[in-house]
Amino acid sequence: MHIQILNPNAQTDIAPRLADLVRARCEGDATVAWQTLEHAPAYLDHPGALAALVPDMRRALQCAVPRPDLALVACFSDARRELAEGSAPFPVFTIADYSIIALGLRGQPFSIVTGGTAWVGPIRDHVHALGFADLLSSVRASPGNALQIMRPGSDARRAFDALLDACVAEDGAAGVLLAGGGFIGAGPVFRMQRSTDGLFDCGELAAEVAGRIVAGRLDCTSPAALIDGLRP
Repeated sequence: MHIQILNPNAQTDIAPRLADLVRARCEGDATVAWQTLEHAPAYLDHPGALAALVPDMRRALQCAVPRPDLALVACFSDARRELAEGSAPFPVFTIADYSIIALGLRGQPFSIVTGGTAWVGPIRDHVHALGFADLLSSVRASPGNALQIMRPGSDARRAFDALLDACVAEDGAAGVLLAGGGFIGAGPVFRMQRSTDGLFDCGELAAEVAGRIVAGRLDCTSPAALIDGLRP
């Protein structure tokens, strides 16, 4: 199986970080290639910015060589539906699809924390659309973006840390998801500060699902089919 990863912003380290996580989970049973969208902004600060890139993302995936069996887009959004309208001859998912499904199938209350308040409503809607509304404790967002939040000692980092802690202490979440391409691979950084194994980054969970798809040759033609295949 060949998996193509696409990052729709200009941060050149996001796609290779996700590719490394996916390769590790697939254990040699899949080839993984990655690309960063050309002429993209450094950060997608609202859903409209991402929507404007959908035609370019669609073209990039359709021109990928070799043709993928599966594409994974490194953005935390419901862009899958818009990308599917381009009639790609292979399944296309986002890291939001995979990580929300993985966390939802654990069957425990969870919260999602991201950078950028404009994403709260769309993330909540996405969780509902995937069928996990009853497990969603909260969606919280820092006004800072991931680039700012990942700077140790910054005001943005301190504010984000407070949101993570509030998800457990105030919202009753058993699991907390770091949501956004800029947080791919950042789970260990935030777990070091907390005595919990319930903190996940979206890249880790997306790679987990990709590995299970490859190992089980699961039907991933739609989110519903994938959820059925992943259920215990």
